[in-house]
Amino acid sequence: MDKNLEYYQLSINQTLDNLKTTTDGLSQKEASQRLAIYGKNTLKEIHKTSKIIKFLAQFKDILIILLIVSMIISIYLEDVR
Repeated sequence: MDKNLEYYQLSINQTLDNLKTTTDGLSQKEASQRLAIYGKNTLKEIHKTSKIIKFLAQFKDILIILLIVSMIISIYLEDVR
């Protein structure tokens, strides 16, 4: 198969040849062999971060930290007067 071609660009026969299968599908033996070689066809579980961590991650930028510090100083100086 030409590496530049996608499956939707191939004919049915070319696709079947490339996947080494037939229109009837895989035999039980072939399916078991492929399962042993390639493993189950599952999606990897995505590690989800909590909403609190996502919120706190917004404050990593030095400019954001500088703005927060300047806000705190401004509030403090306003209270001093």
